[in-house]
Amino acid sequence: MTAIVKEKIQTKIDNLTEIYQGLQKLQSLKVGDLQKKLENVWAVSFGLVAGVEAMLDISQYILASRNVKIESQGSIPDELLKAEIITESFR
Repeated sequence: MTAIVKEKIQTKIDNLTEIYQGLQKLQSLKVGDLQKKLENVWAVSFGLVAGVEAMLDISQYILASRNVKIESQGSIPDELLKAEIITESFR
């Protein structure tokens, strides 16, 4: 893995950490808070989507460093399993 790829992965991990911390703050919202204020729903939704995207990006970098080509993001979990990067319980 090149230094550039490692730097990109670290940037994604840092971004994922920020997203996680933001979602932790939003965890205190009650269902009523979500129903009353659409911005709260958007914040939670954005955090979840951004977090998934960051994890998929990190996975793609790792798989590419092992010369695994990804046809679609839906195949990433299976490819991570085949490459023995994750176990079945994470798929």
